[in-house]
Amino acid sequence: MEIHDTQLGKIDKKACFVWIDRSYKGLQSIKQKLDSYLFEPTTYSQYEEKEQITAKMEAVEEGHLELLTLLKSGKNILKDHLTKVRHQLKEAKRLEESINRYIMMTHSKV
Repeated sequence: MEIHDTQLGKIDKKACFVWIDRSYKGLQSIKQKLDSYLFEPTTYSQYEEKEQITAKMEAVEEGHLELLTLLKSGKNILKDHLTKVRHQLKEAKRLEESINRYIMMTHSKV
C-alpha cells in the first residue's frame, strides 16, 4: 500500500498504524513460508540470495516495529513520520518482490 502526497493531509495515525501492522504481519507470514524446507537453497547463489533476503527482512521488520512503537505513543503524527511510513511500506514491497523471485528460483529446478 502506497501513500501518495495528495493523501498526506487526510491520513491519521491510526491509518498509518494499520498499514504498518498489516505489512509487518504479512512479512511474518512470508518469513514462516521462507523458513520452510520447501524453500531451502540448493545452490550457492540461492544460499547467498536467501542470506541477503533474511538480512533485509530483519532490517525491515525492525523498522516496522520502531514505527509501530512510535505510532502507539501519544505523540502527534508529523510529516516526517509519514515519510518513514511511506519508506517502510516501499521497502516491504521490494522485499516481497525479492522473496517472490527467490521462491521462483528455488522452484525452477523442481
